[in-house]
Amino acid sequence: MHSTEMVEARFIGSPESIKRLRKIAQEQGITDVSENVPWREAFPEFAKNFPGTILSFSTL
Repeated sequence: MHSTEMVEARFIGSPESIKRLRKIAQEQGITDVSENVPWREAFPEFAKNFPGTILSFSTL
């Protein structure tokens, strides 16, 4: 059975389980489209601040 429909799936698990899952998916021709970016790259303006520092300035 071949389908041209694409779906996205997300998983939660231990790092070891996710590593095995990614290997199996790659063997089946499934592409991992997730992208992990270090927070310092995503927010260079806050790179010299400790995580959570900006939260102390926000108001609810």
